Amino acid sequence: MRNLRIVRNVNKTKSELSLNGNEGFYFIYRGLFEDFLNFDKIDYEVLEIFAAIRNTIHNSGIYFSPHDEKSPSFNYRKKTYTFIYGKPVNFITIDFIKNMLFDLLDLWEKLLKNNIISNIGFIKDPIADVKFE
Repeated sequence: MRNLRIVRNVNKTKSELSLNGNEGFYFIYRGLFEDFLNFDKIDYEVLEIFAAIRNTIHNSGIYFSPHDEKSPSFNYRKKTYTFIYGKPVNFITIDFIKNMLFDLLDLWEKLLKNNIISNIGFIKDPIADVKFE
């Protein structure tokens, strides 16, 4: 749902955006970041390996692709990491987690400082108006 609100608000500033916010994470970050925010190769490395790690969280640490049974490899910080389909991830260390956190924070900072994003203004969450009794 958050993807939808952000993409629709960016779309107000860039009418050629071909996303509607209902796409998967990969298409959102590729379309949004690549077409409008000019992120670099390292930013994509962070996002791609983070998306694969996020997949394992939903599967008790085991990698399952939602698309196929391939075992993809990702470059991150000058190393290659392979996620083996149906197997637990065994390369996550404290240093890896710290690096990932710092890289994700840097990415958020780039995102929030971007003129397109910062000019959107307040995005009201429709859930905020729900009254619970």
